[in-house]
Amino acid sequence: MKTWLTLALVAAGTAFAGQQADGGKADASKAVRVSCKEPARLLARWCDGMMAHQLDFPHDRGLDGAMACSACGRLHGRIGDAVYPFVVQWDRTGDGKYLKAARKSIAWCEANMLCGDGSYQNDYMTPWNFITVFSQLAIGRTLRQFGEKLPGEFRSQLEAIYLRQTKWLFDRFQERQTYERVGVNYLCSYAEAMAEAGHRLDEPKYVEEALKAMGRIKPLISPDGLLMGECVPMELRTPARGRAGVDIAYNLEEALPAMLAAAEELEDEEFASAVVESAKVHLEFMLPDGGIDNSAGSRAYKWSYSGSRTADGVLPLLARLEKRGVGWARRAAERVVGLHARMTGDDGLLYGGLYYRDAGEPACLHQTFTHAKALAEYVVMARDASESAGDGPMPRELSNRVARHPCMDVELASVGPWRATFSASDAYIYPGVARRLSVGGGSPTLLWHERAGLLLAATQADFFHAEPTNQQETRRERKILSTTPRLETADGFSSVQDFDVKVKSGLDNGVYSYRAEGVLTSLKGEKGAAFALDYALDETGVSVRAKAAAACRYYLPVVGGDDTEIDVAGNSAAVSREGRRFVVTSSAPLEVRRTERGDRSFTTIAGLMAEHLYVELKPGEELALSLRAVAR
Repeated sequence: MKTWLTLALVAAGTAFAGQQADGGKADASKAVRVSCKEPARLLARWCDGMMAHQLDFPHDRGLDGAMACSACGRLHGRIGDAVYPFVVQWDRTGDGKYLKAARKSIAWCEANMLCGDGSYQNDYMTPWNFITVFSQLAIGRTLRQFGEKLPGEFRSQLEAIYLRQTKWLFDRFQERQTYERVGVNYLCSYAEAMAEAGHRLDEPKYVEEALKAMGRIKPLISPDGLLMGECVPMELRTPARGRAGVDIAYNLEEALPAMLAAAEELEDEEFASAVVESAKVHLEFMLPDGGIDNSAGSRAYKWSYSGSRTADGVLPLLARLEKRGVGWARRAAERVVGLHARMTGDDGLLYGGLYYRDAGEPACLHQTFTHAKALAEYVVMARDASESAGDGPMPRELSNRVARHPCMDVELASVGPWRATFSASDAYIYPGVARRLSVGGGSPTLLWHERAGLLLAATQADFFHAEPTNQQETRRERKILSTTPRLETADGFSSVQDFDVKVKSGLDNGVYSYRAEGVLTSLKGEKGAAFALDYALDETGVSVRAKAAAACRYYLPVVGGDDTEIDVAGNSAAVSREGRRFVVTSSAPLEVRRTERGDRSFTTIAGLMAEHLYVELKPGEELALSLRAVAR
């Protein structure tokens, strides 16, 4: 109840959002080098934005120091993680208001999120307490970097919490069932936490524990270089095809940075080198504008375009890669910072996707206080970085190539100005509801153009809040629609939900082809009519030939907000965005699915607006459809 009471107390001194992001759109033409001072300026904006939402009620421990989220109408429990960015900003500026904010955020967590066993729980509504590892890491970094500068009383408080949380983590990870309940990002974070604590506290058992954790992680790096295990339990493989749970955003923003930090702390250069190589493979999924393509991830329901909603951020990983001689790591970091800056509103909060402003949706605080940790660490690490760095192309800036990832059955194609992702994955974080989370079935899960940005993107087959307190609600959508291009019958049998789909692909003479053959499938796994989808991507755009043995629709939801005009007439649709023009042509009439907003819909997944174009198909009828750039 106290969560909702907070909203009635807003007027007592907290300035809320309602203002939307100025930019908030991923225009690749803006993906230019940013000033080396931009990360520090962005950190100041985020810290000020968080402070504007921090409550000041000295006589109520349940409210004092909390950060009230106007997007979610609740007090997010993990705000103690903000201690590190607040202290970094205090050290940079000498302004005591940031130190006060750090102390209040910790005090609130101690008063409200502390469990009887010494751990923190996720929030009032969620007793999940493995997030204690993220608090321990944030406090550990604060003590490591600034312990001698902190006021004695606050330093002593942080040291006591750090000792308590470290002991809890060690004890909890001795329990076998722990490994059956957590994804790989927790194991990686635990390895870093134990490695740092072992050396900081001169405690050999923690060092040994870090080494054991790393031993469990090493087999989870797949032959194609991706980190598996972002599923529960982490060793799970899908029964039909043996695919693994891989979440690109969680890996880049949490697991890989922790793995590399642990390896360096333990001076395991062999493992550190393996992590670097894995990181390079994962960074194939970073788009040239700094966006992270998590469209096919096992936790794609928390995709925010710039990463994942509750993970920390990729910047510390990029800083470590730069120090290890990866020439394009600085370039990638600049793109990420630039994108984050454009997705930050006047309220000083990082928005969770591209079109929140257009949808009239506020920013959730969670996105800011998690990513502020990574940004603060990058600001600290950048103090020792060279002013000049190599500026070679990022992996996905390279064209006319295909990256195949059999462990998750996902392919990345780069042809001319286009970047595309196709997925036949059947592995998701929660196996019991996998089809509801699915973006697979041989679907194109992303189509991006170097001058116009995102045009197609997939989202879960049947939207629901897989993590209710970790996902933002919407103001206007009672039903959030899937934006995945797909075949679908009126009674819900869909190509996306076929976990036995057969695919084949190739790149020949500048044309990438991808064929999917399967059976339209219901959410319950019931099999229906056969279908076939043939996609081709060349320098002009993408085409598809689609047919099924049942009456169905082919959906092509085109991504776009206020920056995008879509005019449908007969068998074609003209798409215009910031001076770039594209045309959708079809062998049958194009229709637009009406939504609660009119012609567009919104989903909190990547903050996407989309206009849902579709074509009615008779049994056995073949559709020919294309989306192509118009020559200027």
